[in-house]
Amino acid sequence: MKCLITGTLFLVLFRAPLPAGSPDPGSLERVRMLTLEGVRYLYNFDVAKASAKFDEAIAVDPSHPRPYLSRVMAPLWKFLVTRADSDFQEVTRLTAECIDVAEKYLENNEDDADALACLGTAYGFRAYAGGVDKSYLKAAWDGRKSYGYLVDAVRADPQFYDAYLWLGLYHFAVGTIPKALQWIVGILGIDGDKELGIREIELAARKGVYNAPQAKYFLVQFYPWYRGDFEAGENVLDELVRDFPANTVFLYAKGFLKLRQNNVAAALPYFLKMKELNNAYFSLINKYAELRLGECYFRSGEYKRAKDGYSGFLGMNGKGQFEAMASYHAGLATELMGDRVSALPFYRRAKNADAVHGDDVYAARHAARLLEAPLSALDSMLVVARNFHRSGSYKKALDAYADVLQHASATDERRAEALYRTGECLFEQDRYDEAVGQFRSLLRLKVVSEQWVKPWAHFMMGQIAVKKKDLVAARKEFEIVGDYDNYDHKNWLTFRTERELERLKNTNVGAK
Repeated sequence: MKCLITGTLFLVLFRAPLPAGSPDPGSLERVRMLTLEGVRYLYNFDVAKASAKFDEAIAVDPSHPRPYLSRVMAPLWKFLVTRADSDFQEVTRLTAECIDVAEKYLENNEDDADALACLGTAYGFRAYAGGVDKSYLKAAWDGRKSYGYLVDAVRADPQFYDAYLWLGLYHFAVGTIPKALQWIVGILGIDGDKELGIREIELAARKGVYNAPQAKYFLVQFYPWYRGDFEAGENVLDELVRDFPANTVFLYAKGFLKLRQNNVAAALPYFLKMKELNNAYFSLINKYAELRLGECYFRSGEYKRAKDGYSGFLGMNGKGQFEAMASYHAGLATELMGDRVSALPFYRRAKNADAVHGDDVYAARHAARLLEAPLSALDSMLVVARNFHRSGSYKKALDAYADVLQHASATDERRAEALYRTGECLFEQDRYDEAVGQFRSLLRLKVVSEQWVKPWAHFMMGQIAVKKKDLVAARKEFEIVGDYDNYDHKNWLTFRTERELERLKNTNVGAK
């Protein structure tokens, strides 16, 4: 240790003089190390320790933009959850400070890839926040600047892999931009290429220094929903949960994935861990733990706990997305426990919520119906069957759906939903021919309120045809989905259907 200190002092006192304006290599390395330590704290959601490291790095060299950029990240993440004006103003202030520092730094170090990437990323942060705030024109101009500086960064150093994350996001986003916003593409001057974008993000995930965790998190989203590779997405997510066990966003993503796999027992610990951590800085994320705990308990038939979870969510600024869904299920749980009077305020809140997304639209519609008449025995049977299904008890679910179908009071509406759920349950067990039989049966029924079952049935038959490598039939089923309109989850199904059709187009098979 004594030799190390002596050697360090020798370098500090007797190093050769640096050209004017050049960064001090020793200080530069110290800035990078401190910033990276802060980034690790940040991804583990310890914002106080992260901020202290960034401040320490700035004190070592106030001229370098890297720690200034890293300081923006926590407020930006917070704003994306809260959408609060105060958080937006904080992001704007810190981003402007980073841009100013980066521009001054580049006056004397014009080919510094790190500084160029910092400047490009700062403009990108501002563009992203502006887009969320619906300031689209300003966001487009900031995006254009951002992209240009990122391109300059990789030209200056093709091995500065952190820049590839944001380049990849631009290439991917422009490749998927809605038609209504296509005018932005002209301003940006960027060619969209989804596959190139994913490859660039993969490069940042493997070799990036500062951005690898964030790049991995984007891959967690892209692998399942754009490549259909759920296993790869889960493997990357497992790395993130292992490396950052206090990151409640990563915990939520893992728990939600397990819910999607109908594995309630595996999902529950992740949401309980979120609740235990109770992160103060990102406090609004905690409400989603309550929401999904309610869902876990509802699927398990633990209705008292389910009601408590949904009520916890609704009590923590539960407006906007999921308000209708949480209110409806809290009402269902309450009525299933035999207390209809206490269920009515929940149904009323669900009906009056601003329902835009599919789950909320479905919930608001069903809540309105339950305000008019109590939960019937048949409806209770369907809820129980669906809970068996959504908790992975497929044998019990199939038996319960069969009971619904055979019930004397079963209408076409209830039969259609039971047939669809039965087909979905069979699909998840790889019993494809039996599933197709259920979907075809429901298509023959007259359905008015549950119109979603028919387009979704065609989509499921398209998926089955893909698995059986009958791509001509798959294309036909996916194209039929486009003939339907005005049903629950339409936007989500349209997105998934278009993605499947694009995959079929890329295979050059089944085009007849």
